[in-house]
Amino acid sequence: MKAELDKLDPTKFGLGALAESNAEYSMYQVKRGDTLTAIAREKLGSAKRSDDIFKANLNKLDSPDRIYPGQMLRIPKT
Repeated sequence: MKAELDKLDPTKFGLGALAESNAEYSMYQVKRGDTLTAIAREKLGSAKRSDDIFKANLNKLDSPDRIYPGQMLRIPKT
């Protein structure tokens, strides 16, 4: 059973990229009242970087205006 699980690609299940690729991101859990702009300002130093967060989470987000408390978002480290 473990061997079968090891063969699965987590990206196909919306769980993010493989471990090597995740080194480029940190994770952030959305809190009530958060916006991508506010998260970008806090975590990346500029509200203008909100689009970078949106692009890093295209597998989870349909719109940059729709994020929900409890969601885990990837935040680019650069």
